[in-house]
Amino acid sequence: MKVKLFLGLTFALSAVFYTLIIRAGSLGAHGGLYVLALMWCPGISALITRLVLQRNVRGQGWRLGDIRWPALAYVLPLIYASVAYGVVWLTGLGGVDVGRMRVGVGPAAVLHAPHNLFIQGFFDRVTLDTGPTRWLTGEFGAALAITAAVTAFVFWRARDAVALPNSSAATFAPTPIQTAAVT
Repeated sequence: MKVKLFLGLTFALSAVFYTLIIRAGSLGAHGGLYVLALMWCPGISALITRLVLQRNVRGQGWRLGDIRWPALAYVLPLIYASVAYGVVWLTGLGGVDVGRMRVGVGPAAVLHAPHNLFIQGFFDRVTLDTGPTRWLTGEFGAALAITAAVTAFVFWRARDAVALPNSSAATFAPTPIQTAAVT
């Protein structure tokens, strides 16, 4: 029942924003707000599902817990993106624009996911297209997908090393990988 409700809500909410994006003819319509709303659909669906079935949001992962896991979640995209882009740059399948190698810390660092911050805010900006580059790099590039998949597999294999504070409360909350796969 939980999964069906979650998936149904996610589908229904996402369909609204997919329809608006398709009708507008651009992902950048209304300043990209439709895409931003679309990315929030799984999270909102999880909260609604929790409220409908349990009448609370306990067990949704609001506590910080052990600081090493959020810290790792923040730097992990930098690590796997460095591997993917490094291979592309070193093999000549993409170049580096060293004139654009500066990273500012501001609202993007706080408001966007670290993956998007590092990929779109740094790596994409300093990478020069030499032909196959766009197929390898970027949010949907093959090199990035492969390194992210390998990273996910490594952490999936080590999943028992992460102690959940209350395992019974965390049975429905989607993992970051599940959330990323849906969005």
